[in-house]
Amino acid sequence: MSQLLNSTPGIARLLGSALALSVDPDVAAARRHFWEDRFERTSQLITRAIERGELPSDVDAQELMETLAAPLYFRLLTGNRPLDNAFITRCINHTMALYGRADSTGRT
Repeated sequence: MSQLLNSTPGIARLLGSALALSVDPDVAAARRHFWEDRFERTSQLITRAIERGELPSDVDAQELMETLAAPLYFRLLTGNRPLDNAFITRCINHTMALYGRADSTGRT
């Protein structure tokens, strides 16, 4: 997972466009499309986690993803520490502690 996040050129471009705060309507439309697609894909994963009982039925999928993704993007943005598997696991565990289980093993 850390290799994917660190090596995906699309993420670097996305952050660059977000930082530029472009007023270009084409850039704004591309950013909206990217995030709509990302949230749509992710909501399917979250729905399956709800069906398995790993998350409560009233969880807001977009809010959960924002909570999970924020520290990852912040670390990418600041560039002062790597996105390694240990950090990603901590982010997942912290998010699950807020929204469901404390970690992927099912411990609460």
